[in-house]
Amino acid sequence: MEFEKSDWGYNSGAWIEISRTQNFRFSARIFGNVQDVQKLNEADFVGSSNVINGQRLFGKDEEGNGFHLSQCCLTNFTISSVNLHTEGAFVQSELEIKSVEIDFVRPSKITKEKNQIRLDWFICSSIPANFSGQTIRSLLLENKKIRIGVDSFEDTPRNYINSSISKDFIKYSQNDLEFLVAKVPRDILKSTWSGICLEFRGDIGNVSSNLIIGVENLISFLLGNRVHYLGHSILEDNKLLNARLISVSGITSECSIESMPPIRFNLQYDWGNFGILLNQLLPEYLLKRDILALDAVLERYWTFFDLPLGANLPVLSSALEILAEKYLKTIDHVKTEYINRALYQELIEEGLSLIADKIVSFEGADIVLSKIKNAHRKGPNEKMTLFYSLIGITLKGMEKKALQLRNQMAHGIPDYSLDKKVQEHLILTRVYQVLFNKTILQILGYRDYYIDYSIQKSPVKNMSVSVGEKSGAKI
Repeated sequence: MEFEKSDWGYNSGAWIEISRTQNFRFSARIFGNVQDVQKLNEADFVGSSNVINGQRLFGKDEEGNGFHLSQCCLTNFTISSVNLHTEGAFVQSELEIKSVEIDFVRPSKITKEKNQIRLDWFICSSIPANFSGQTIRSLLLENKKIRIGVDSFEDTPRNYINSSISKDFIKYSQNDLEFLVAKVPRDILKSTWSGICLEFRGDIGNVSSNLIIGVENLISFLLGNRVHYLGHSILEDNKLLNARLISVSGITSECSIESMPPIRFNLQYDWGNFGILLNQLLPEYLLKRDILALDAVLERYWTFFDLPLGANLPVLSSALEILAEKYLKTIDHVKTEYINRALYQELIEEGLSLIADKIVSFEGADIVLSKIKNAHRKGPNEKMTLFYSLIGITLKGMEKKALQLRNQMAHGIPDYSLDKKVQEHLILTRVYQVLFNKTILQILGYRDYYIDYSIQKSPVKNMSVSVGEKSGAKI
């Protein structure tokens, strides 16, 4: 085993044991003899602002497979032997690890990447979408499973003996990018969480982490619950060549998160078919994600769900404000300033100095001066109104009230133990959440039906109908 920075005093015979817990975190321990136990307390990994960076470890298992562990830090250790003989004390330490990459011993015959399969693994609270692709699984089949319509398959009665068939995948194929999105069988995951797998075939050399993040973010939004990345596997002829596993933080072993997809999925209509929607919306998402900062916008969306009433709405509104600001910059004829900044500063320079001299002794003088300096800019509310008019959404009744509530909460969170408006604020917060869903769908070119969670029984409504409006419900 090799250490990137420090061996913490362990000799060359040290070894590591790693397992994954039920909440998908790594549990790792390092065993071995330590000559100088003081090295176990080295602070070499503490960087600026006391952030611990960790180090990389390299080694091989008994079968010769290569391991690369990243961001490794010692947390606790136990000295089992106090007699410091020539080999030192035997020490067992707990090890914090972010990721594990394994390079498996390859067969003598190595082919090119175009013949390999890459599987990217995720977990989520549930999968409320219908998948139409059929998979046959049987121990009698050479590949153990066959994706009908994707894999070559001899459709004979013999191949159906002792087999199971499930509708568990969809195919994405747009702009020279092809992959499958498949449900992971429950007996493999052995958890209350649901599993999703992206399956890339052919030339996998162009599959980047940036692409995976983009697909992950859109699928999370469409399914209405955050998808968590577990890692990937690369296979050739059903044999593992490489695997990368990620330690997941912030989730529990028992899943109790409710999914709130923006669309009611079904196979009857194209507007609710998950496979069709992914093929329509993902190209738009990948095209606009950097220009409109969609990844950052959705990150705030998931943070919204983790916060209490009052604190959550300003976070979600900041997501929409980022989106609006980025979008307005893409429109040439749209101005976000009343007067050019340089010209405005020139016009107010003399008067601003006079005002500053007169109010300098007053509390909040800096705030007043800052407002004067930036008065040439359109405010957030004006930008938001302009943004929605440009993307084709007309804000009405409950939507306008939700935007007004956001302004109130930005200036102070009410004490809901005393405030009788808690029910009203709950509803308006839900209106804002649904408006966010509707906005993302509109940006991506979707024009059909959305779910309005702000109304009892969560009806499905056409995108032309306002959030919170009780008329116009389809279902």
